[in-house]
Amino acid sequence: MSLKHGILGLLNNASMTGYDLSKSFHLSLNYFWQAQTSQIYRELRSMEKLGWITSKVVIQTDKPNKNVFSLTAAGRTELFRWLAEDSMRDDMPLRAPFLMKIFFSGALEQEIGIEKLETFQICCREQLIQMHEIYDACEESAKQYSYVRQHGITANFGIHFYEMCIAWADESINQLKNPDGSV
Repeated sequence: MSLKHGILGLLNNASMTGYDLSKSFHLSLNYFWQAQTSQIYRELRSMEKLGWITSKVVIQTDKPNKNVFSLTAAGRTELFRWLAEDSMRDDMPLRAPFLMKIFFSGALEQEIGIEKLETFQICCREQLIQMHEIYDACEESAKQYSYVRQHGITANFGIHFYEMCIAWADESINQLKNPDGSV
């Protein structure tokens, strides 16, 4: 996925300012795709040049003027093209710097590797709590808006992912503490 397609997806529901897009992105997509506000604004300029979005300046007297971005027909076509694309193998690469550190942590004292895994587990537990909150919010929204059912599905993926990470870390810690297989 590219950031552009995430922005197109958000604009498919409503016109928004760059600030609103950034806020919406961080509240809805951030748990599986992170983007800085500066990246979003850079992509908005690029997408406008591509003709996928338009912007309209809204004059405000008591605040700075704001740009409101809207999806064009060409942008909607690109969004739907991307959604229909069969790119499963390309969409699943795993890049995890943490796993590379674990891979090479045998060069360190074993306790350091165990500490890294325990810290990872704590972080995953924190993320799991957030994923449950996101899932609950998505399910509540789905009662009103049927198109957000997929939001809950992606949050549920996050729940399963962090549960798996916690179980993996626990198993890995046990393997490091008991290399002979005893518990």
